[in-house]
Parts: sequence; structure tokens; C-alpha cells
Amino acid sequence: MSRQRQAKIATPERICRTVHALLHQLPLWHEPAELPFRNGLYFFYERGERSHHGPNGRIVRIGNHPHSQGRLQDRLWDHYALNKNSSVLRRFLGGALLRRTNANHPCLRPAPGKGHWEQGNASPCRRCRPLEARVSRLLRERFSFRCVAIGHQARRSIFEKKLIGSLARCTTCSRPSAKWLGRHAYRDTVQSSGLWNVHHLRGPDAMSWQDLNIFKELVMQTRRLLKGTAPAKARRDVERIRGTLVIVACGKAKIWEKRKRAGPTRAEEVYCGAPFKVNKEYAKRWGSRWVILSAKYGYIDPSFNIPGPYNVTFKALRTHPVRLRQLKRQVASKRLDRYQRVVGLGGAEYRGMIRGSFSNPTIRLDFPTQGLPLGKAMRRIKRALAQGRHLPAGRL
Repeated sequence: MSRQRQAKIATPERICRTVHALLHQLPLWHEPAELPFRNGLYFFYERGERSHHGPNGRIVRIGNHPHSQGRLQDRLWDHYALNKNSSVLRRFLGGALLRRTNANHPCLRPAPGKGHWEQGNASPCRRCRPLEARVSRLLRERFSFRCVAIGHQARRSIFEKKLIGSLARCTTCSRPSAKWLGRHAYRDTVQSSGLWNVHHLRGPDAMSWQDLNIFKELVMQTRRLLKGTAPAKARRDVERIRGTLVIVACGKAKIWEKRKRAGPTRAEEVYCGAPFKVNKEYAKRWGSRWVILSAKYGYIDPSFNIPGPYNVTFKALRTHPVRLRQLKRQVASKRLDRYQRVVGLGGAEYRGMIRGSFSNPTIRLDFPTQGLPLGKAMRRIKRALAQGRHLPAGRL
């Protein structure tokens, strides 16, 4: 084979070197709130991890928000917030921290990847619950990220697969440092690839030169988008453009009453009562972001996996509902207070918890169905949906 022909082959090493060089032209972020765009891929870097292709820092994870548009920031907050079940990266990091000091830690039993900390649908116990804060601290102190703006959902997923596949094959960057925490991950693919990823590490997808040229243009577009935008200004821009947060109260009727063997289920599919369904439809149509207020778990994203049946209500303290101080911490950790307007859909008890947990006086709190009986409240929301308009502001 001629040298000219060899030079044209998109080997993993050449792809990896070029990708690292392209991304180095973009700003390094430390907080999801700094991002001024809502769709794209993110690339994590970890302090102390370098390579020949990334002398200032090698890529240690590539991520996406494949199931919905406008959720790049929220996906990053899934990693930084205090909930291992919303992030495989958090489960990897916490498991590696435990395993580094004690490979037989009770929270990792009965086997690697099978303990309740490393299971995505299991709740942490009293031993490992403090690990949530430790993982968040680790992410803030040792991790940073770059992002490439990609608006097209299918294109994002294609590039995610191909980038992970190519970088995982690079023999130069798949040699992490001797002290890399990932050496204690339960998956051998993480240890061997040097990437905190689960999928596409050994898949058939890889970047071609044509893909690389398209990716280069995406990076250039991102640079133009960010031109003249310093992190502090970007933070203010995010505050301005992130319009309305809709909070939907959970419901008493749950999926396990109809399907006893349903098992762990996404929160948005757990509550099956008519009020929740109507409120959910409104939230998905008009909210910049929407969350569920659960009496047991507090503020949770729709994708949060609820492990099984429960019966907790704000109306009965004996059921041990989530406390107001916990909700306040969640508002801060999940960055729910960065929205200009918060709309609460639910009964009096839920409205009270929402009011108490949002202390920033600049946030506009609206309860458009306040004072209405349940039937009239549902009719008002259905009418707004049918007419394609926002609900009018409610009284505080």
C-alpha cells in the first residue's frame, strides 16, 4: 500500500488526535449553567488524565441527550445533582470510590455491578447515601467539559456512537494513568478504553474522514455561536432564555395497582391518574423544563426511575414525606431556581411546599388552578391545551 493511500486512512489514532485538537479550540466549562445553547454533545475531561493526543487533558467521557430536545444542560445536571439513579456516570464514580478502598464493600455485593449502589433502580442505603455528596464534590473538583452544539437529534446520536467507537479504539488514549479512578470500575470496557462510557465502546461504528470534516464544521459553528461570550455573560444569558419551569404534583394512583409486576418505572409513567396526565401534557407542551414533585422523593425528573410502590403523602406526616429543607437543597442542586417563572400544578399541600422551597424573590411563582375544585381545574387546563395557549397567572 502506498504512503499516500495510508495517509488517507482514518485510523483511530488519527481520528482521536484530530478530535482532541478540534475540541481544544472550544471553552472549557465547569458548570452546566454556563452553557448558552440547549442541544449538543458533551465531552468530559478529568484532572490528571492526559495523553499524547490530549496533552492538556484527554477525553474521558462522551455524552448525549438522545431522547429529547433542549435537554443538554439538564442532562449535565443529572450528573452533577445528588441522584445516582439518574446518571450511570455517578454510579461508576461512586462504585469505583468504594471499590478502591474496599472491594468487598457491602454496597457493592453480591457482585460487581450487582450491588445496590451500582444498580440503576436501587436506592442507596444509609452506608452509601453520603457517597452522593462525595461524587458531586468529585465532579466539581476534578471534572470539566466541552460541548459541541448539534441541533439535529439523529445527527447527535450518530456522532456520539462514532466518536466513542473511534476514541475507544485509539491505542494512545486508551492508556489511562496508573492512578485513574476508572481502573476500579466494575466494567472491564471502562478500564481498557479509558472512557467512563457504557455503550458503543466495542461497536462497529467509527469515524470516517468525511465524518471528521462534518464534525470540524460543527465545532466551527459552535465557535461562532460562542464568539464573544465569556462564561459570566453566558450564565446571564441562560438565566434570561430559560423561561418556565412547570412543577407537576405526583398522584395517588400508580402503575403498580394495574400492573403488579411492572417493576422499576420512569416517574412520568408511574402516576396514572387523570389529573397527573392532564398536568403532564400541559407541562410537556409549555414548560422549558418540567419536573414532578413527589411526596417521597421530592423534585424528580420525568426520567427518574422509581423502584417500586410507595404510599407517602404530604397530608399525613406519619407517612414521612420529604421535608422542606430537603426540597430547598434539591432546588439548589438541580438548578431549578434559574428559571424566571415557576408554574405549580397541584393541590394546596403541594403549592405550600413549592412556595416554601423557592426562596428567591425574583422568581415568579404562578398557581393557575389555585382555588378551583379538581374538576374545574382539569377543565381549565384541557381548555388551554385545546386552544393552544398558556394558562393565565394564578393568585399567590
